[in-house]
Amino acid sequence: MPQSTTGELKSGAYFITSCATNLSIARKFVEDKQVVEDLYNHPTSKPVRVVTLPEDSHDLAWDFQEIEPRKFILRSRGIPTHLVEGGVGASIVYAPLPTLWRVRQAVENGENAYLITTEDGQKGWWTAGEEPGSAVEIRPLPPAVDTTDLLTGSVNHFFRLTPVR
Repeated sequence: MPQSTTGELKSGAYFITSCATNLSIARKFVEDKQVVEDLYNHPTSKPVRVVTLPEDSHDLAWDFQEIEPRKFILRSRGIPTHLVEGGVGASIVYAPLPTLWRVRQAVENGENAYLITTEDGQKGWWTAGEEPGSAVEIRPLPPAVDTTDLLTGSVNHFFRLTPVR
């Protein structure tokens, strides 16, 4: 099991699920395919966004590579993720340097609940919509990031990380 006995996350394979919607988080396979097809017509390609996926989606495991304590490179289907126009993306071709994400446990929101933030901890992953296909955005975190936002009851910035067995 990739998690240590202290609850700290370790390198390994995980499924990421939104605590707000229970939908899986990853890149859409169909968009990966479109990027490859577009390469014939356009020598540059835009990144594929990380989104919430329908319940029947497959191949959703993420690779977490710990670079520093609680700081990881996150790979969706083998491709490192990075900041993209206010969200999270992965570039299949002409990839920039991957973003180093801080991953911190938020036990108040469940045993496997975590915040995924920028390296400085100021902004974090956020599920904006309740429907599959909603982009994972990068937003400033509420002041009390360890608990549910008391004004809105929002848990949109918490994610369930389940080790792949």
